[in-house]
Amino acid sequence: MPNSSPIPATGSGRTFRILLSGFYPNYRYGLATATLRSYLLNDAEISTRAAIDVDGFALALTDDKVASSILRKSPDLLGFSCYVWNIEKILRACARLRGAGFASPIVLGGPEATHTAARLLEENPAVTMVVRGEGEETLRLLVRRYLGLGGGFNEIAGISYRDGVRVVETADRPPIPDLSVIPSPYLDGTVDLHGPDIQYGLGCYETYRGCIFSCAFCLWATIKSRAYPIERVERELLAIMNSKVERVWFADAVANLDKDRFKRILRLMTQKNTNKVFFDFEIVAEMLDDETIELLAALPGGYMACGLQSTDPGAIKNSRRFSNLARFRNNIERLRRLNGKIELFIDLIYGLPGDTLESYRRSVDFALSFAPDRLQTHQLRVFPGTPFHRDAAKLGLVHDERPPYFVRRTPTFSQGDIVQAQRLGSIMELYNHVPPVRIAAALAGRACGATLAALERLVGPLGAVTPRTTLGQLSTALEGFLACEGKSLPPGAGDVLKDYGRYFIRGLMTDPRRLRAPDRKSFRLQADQLRYDFARILATRNLLNPDADWQALPQAASWSVFNEAALEETIVHFLRRHVPHRPTLPHELAKRRPFSTRPAQTGRGAPA
Repeated sequence: MPNSSPIPATGSGRTFRILLSGFYPNYRYGLATATLRSYLLNDAEISTRAAIDVDGFALALTDDKVASSILRKSPDLLGFSCYVWNIEKILRACARLRGAGFASPIVLGGPEATHTAARLLEENPAVTMVVRGEGEETLRLLVRRYLGLGGGFNEIAGISYRDGVRVVETADRPPIPDLSVIPSPYLDGTVDLHGPDIQYGLGCYETYRGCIFSCAFCLWATIKSRAYPIERVERELLAIMNSKVERVWFADAVANLDKDRFKRILRLMTQKNTNKVFFDFEIVAEMLDDETIELLAALPGGYMACGLQSTDPGAIKNSRRFSNLARFRNNIERLRRLNGKIELFIDLIYGLPGDTLESYRRSVDFALSFAPDRLQTHQLRVFPGTPFHRDAAKLGLVHDERPPYFVRRTPTFSQGDIVQAQRLGSIMELYNHVPPVRIAAALAGRACGATLAALERLVGPLGAVTPRTTLGQLSTALEGFLACEGKSLPPGAGDVLKDYGRYFIRGLMTDPRRLRAPDRKSFRLQADQLRYDFARILATRNLLNPDADWQALPQAASWSVFNEAALEETIVHFLRRHVPHRPTLPHELAKRRPFSTRPAQTGRGAPA
């Protein structure tokens, strides 16, 4: 049995200390840990006997520093929120803590722990227990047990623990049917929206849980869809939009699942968003209607991510997805023509059963035809708990049994094909994070009808794009491409892109720590002006409209009003504001750590 001795409560002169933690890209508050704290404190007996702290650690923090921080807090119960991208870090932290003499129970939860609970306990003696599924009610009963207020562990549904050498798993706990019973961490003070820990934005925000779709690669498909009351959502959003938060990622599986509800949310964002907070959404493009498109175009900024995943009929069928490519194209093009400030991200997965390298390349070209601000390509992950994991043998999916669960080959996608798709992913890093490359490839691709081929021609002189690829080499390759492709580009476009590329790449190569920050007000004015110039250059209408007048766009001379240091720092600020993912290639880009608002994976799993 786990260490189950009740700890004397406050009335006996002792407060039960709980620490709920996780590892995140660059923010303190995880949605799961913050929500769990609010739910626990809603129990009057727990709130009077326990002190509950929420803290998060950066993924880059060393194991020793993590252990030291936790040991200083000396919690009586430690909980970690586990995902595919942080589980190894958490397990090392648990082992390090036990080696330092930490004796309190360590409880793991989250999607990565839920579906591998028995294995985690068998292989990691430092872990005391696993909470499976939605954790609010299960953790509340578990805390009451440690406070001496409940029965045995075997009476708590939704947990896994050791009984000697045997792992015991109690019955599954059904999802909470009515989400209104969960207090809001944004309204009860758990998340201090005006505090220093908010920094840049909220890493995760949800208005409902679960999903009505049944995509075979996604864990959301295993969770029943339920929504928070819309009145609560509106109060939360008003509080967020009147705080120091600059950007919010919606963790909803499909933000526009309920069209009327989503439009009500968008109206609030357009009418009450005086601080111009950016919002990022996952949406199904085929489900957009005219009013929703107009509301999205009216937002001050953010991104809209569309999970296209594949255009191959066989892959779509095997993934249990629905797809209407004609409607997808019509809705995306209409949104782009409105020239709104919201960015377009498109997701693709390679290695889906039934897909081939050739059909995957066709999917890439289809996605690139919209000139998305980012094309995110993902190697299929066969997550435990998903239909693909259950049917892997039947489908012929050879995959990693450990995180990150990558597929290695399928009957139609060989191991060599996977390597080729990974190389395309490296090229997409340049497309995603260096706008001059993106625009040049899009314009040339429009002329020849194959953007991917144009992009491959652009990076061809680099050989293979690797972490050793320098921005200097990239700048040379871009200028060479513009010289060769100049006749196929609109008049004036080559000159604009050449000058823009020089300034942009020089900004990427600048170490902002060596720059003297200008006066904040002056800096913001300069940043706004440069963003306006960038927006005009990047405006999608210039990519979709053959009659666009590129010669009327700002040339390098219009940027001469900035001194060099201010210009370069402004570009860095622009990147951090508008590029929410941490780039990985080339290595100069990897030095930047802009705030990450979205997990670098598909099959999003459970709330973060």
